[in-house]
Amino acid sequence: MVSVYEDHELLRDLKEGSDVAYRELYNRFHELILFTSYQRVKNRQEAEDIASECFIAVFEARQGFQSIDHVKNYLFKKAFYVSADYLRKPGRGVDSIEGMRTESLVEGDLEERIIRADYIAQLRRMIETLPARQRATILALAFDEKKYTEVARDLGLSSVKGVKKYRKRGILNLIKRIQSTKAAEAVFLLLSLLVIKK
Repeated sequence: MVSVYEDHELLRDLKEGSDVAYRELYNRFHELILFTSYQRVKNRQEAEDIASECFIAVFEARQGFQSIDHVKNYLFKKAFYVSADYLRKPGRGVDSIEGMRTESLVEGDLEERIIRADYIAQLRRMIETLPARQRATILALAFDEKKYTEVARDLGLSSVKGVKKYRKRGILNLIKRIQSTKAAEAVFLLLSLLVIKK
């Protein structure tokens, strides 16, 4: 979806409480916030709830933002801390932010983390354009961290050879799509880290 808003117009209309501006902001950043939350909590429904909570918080705090980048940083931080709260719930096995599997915001540069999350979101959008079995294979291996045998069972395949075939075809198709992007080098790096599972 192509944005009809320049950033300054979006910020102005968001501050005025425009539903259209809010929907535009949601469309721009929802996938990034959802993915960020999912990477921490490993539960799709909880990640959706966390993303929703983040966007509600943005709407409530909309008067205080100075730029769309400020909004984006706020969303990213909010997703991190709401995810941490979720992980601290009884039965989650985490007593503090330091106990989270992923590194804390203190350990890395926020801007670098946001850029990385943007690349991951871009990669995710590319994966969504793959044929069904390739898409399911890549998502299961890279994002759901399933084993080949689990993916074979989920796809109704008789062996892991089929999974490897779909993985290989999916990666080749992703490489073709990635080559046309201006962020190809960074996305290739993410692809090697996330998708090329041995």
